[in-house]
Amino acid sequence: MIILKVISVAIISVVAYSYLKSINSEISTLTLLGGGIIILLLTISHVISVANFFKELSISLNVDLSLINLLIKVIAISYMIEFAVNLCEEVGAKSISSKVSFAGRVILFTMTLPIIKNLFEVVLSFIE
Repeated sequence: MIILKVISVAIISVVAYSYLKSINSEISTLTLLGGGIIILLLTISHVISVANFFKELSISLNVDLSLINLLIKVIAISYMIEFAVNLCEEVGAKSISSKVSFAGRVILFTMTLPIIKNLFEVVLSFIE
């Protein structure tokens, strides 16, 4: 099961971090980063299967595939932003984490503008 691998990597990363923190804080931070990257790599196949599900759904419902692709990108970017913000907070860079969070919100909003435009077009077509 993938969740057991994820939990194992998390536990090993936290134990290594705790041990190395007293010896060398820079290396201990890298263990957390490495553990996080390994966890992301372990889950990538599941992300791909979710993307394929949405693509199949869009084909069966005759929904524009570009909107589904945009939706998948928005979800993926929001997870990456959350990961980066949490990483910044873990290493004590709270000021950077707040800026990453703000930048992420702005980027996500601008990415969703085509969806908002499409939504308004659909609503206006019902009104007319």
